[in-house]
Amino acid sequence: MVSRERRFVAVVCLALIGSCAGATVAAVVARAAGIATLGPAFAGVVVGALAACAGWAKRLAPKLSDELDGWFARRRKLRWLWIAAAILAIANTARLALFVADPTQIWASAFPVMPESAEHQCLAAYVRAGELAAAGHDDLWTYADYQSDRSTSVDGLHPYLADPYEYPPTFVVAPRAALAVTDDYELIRVVWFGISAVGFLLAYLALALWMRGRAGATALLLLPAIAISYPLMFSLQWGQAHVIVLAAAIAAMLQFARGRTKTGALLLAFATTTKIFPGLLLVHLAMRRQCREVAATLVAIAALVVLAAAVLGTGPLGAFVTEHLPRMSSGEAFAFTEDNPDNHSLYGIAFKLAAMGFDTGRGLAATLAWVWGFVAVALAAHGSRGRAEPARDAILWLGILCLGTLRSPFAPTYTAIGTLWLLAIAVESRSWSKALVAIAWVLLQGFPPVGGPAVNAIASLPSQAITIGIAVLAVWPRRAAS
Repeated sequence: MVSRERRFVAVVCLALIGSCAGATVAAVVARAAGIATLGPAFAGVVVGALAACAGWAKRLAPKLSDELDGWFARRRKLRWLWIAAAILAIANTARLALFVADPTQIWASAFPVMPESAEHQCLAAYVRAGELAAAGHDDLWTYADYQSDRSTSVDGLHPYLADPYEYPPTFVVAPRAALAVTDDYELIRVVWFGISAVGFLLAYLALALWMRGRAGATALLLLPAIAISYPLMFSLQWGQAHVIVLAAAIAAMLQFARGRTKTGALLLAFATTTKIFPGLLLVHLAMRRQCREVAATLVAIAALVVLAAAVLGTGPLGAFVTEHLPRMSSGEAFAFTEDNPDNHSLYGIAFKLAAMGFDTGRGLAATLAWVWGFVAVALAAHGSRGRAEPARDAILWLGILCLGTLRSPFAPTYTAIGTLWLLAIAVESRSWSKALVAIAWVLLQGFPPVGGPAVNAIASLPSQAITIGIAVLAVWPRRAAS
């Protein structure tokens, strides 16, 4: 007989997934029909959550870890806190879905007391890059092309133009394809939200199910804490690709573990050609002598590059390799972020020191980034020794992804999604202090820039130290490799 704990946890997981999927489908239909989206999106949230729970709860609950059995009875006070957090997570996720469906509803945004945060859109840069590619541009990374004074033929895109596109051209194939279907930015935004939210939640659930035991059970119980975290909420609101990239990378490793090499290779290739840092998992696969998986991923990467060349032409690929990639490596491409204290990467330390009055700059920043790159590779290789174990490997995969994230010159608050996910799966199996994990969760929510440059730089250091330290601890082996 399935315990009530497993039934409750299954319902929460499915309600989160169903509400996002339902809101997305309803908003897409309403938008395509030319009617207001808020009402249909709200109905979609309710119907989607109920349909997911009714259709899958009985199938999912038996698959959850039996370590959940009796959890409510053993923790009578804590159970009410968890139930409250679960309800808040479902309501909060639904609220965000409503904002994505209707951006005029600022009250439903991630942080309504700061309305300007509702005006930012990372997705806008992706769609703009697709538009530039469609117009025959080779250089998709010119900062001026992404400013609000530039005209655009994509309906609804103009108000969100601000930051430039900073990824490889292979990822532009997706927005280029979307624009071939519709020139409605709000419609693209809703679909992208659904893909990102549902994709992340499914990957989170799949990893917890694969881990099983106490670690898997704890990860499931901590899903509400992840769902209400600001790094995830802002990333979904902004359409930031980091969410789906993490999900794809973890899904790839799960597919490899199940012997499904082709789908795993395609997922890891997508993640790598989108944000580069997931390629660090190839070091892990090589150390485990999974040569077939490495070869398949390299072939998939080559296939995606060929696809990009066929869709976009060879010009953007050449411009990326010869011009933009060196600028990314040196940090020059991210010059517009150098005074932003919300940066967890090693590169950002130099500019935080400069804000505190020290004579530092891009030279030190680039050196720190390159040193960290070598450290990340060495840690990934060292930590990957030893036999495969589900709980250990799950922590290792996320730890390696977190190490790779920090190589970027700019790793803002949304990159803490990986760290929070890592904390959720590692707190039990690594016996980390739950009090310290709770403190880390609070600090990783980000901080409002309320002071001057020096004050903001100092205030950002605790979350940066946690981000770096957790990644290193996760990958560092606990015992001698066998």
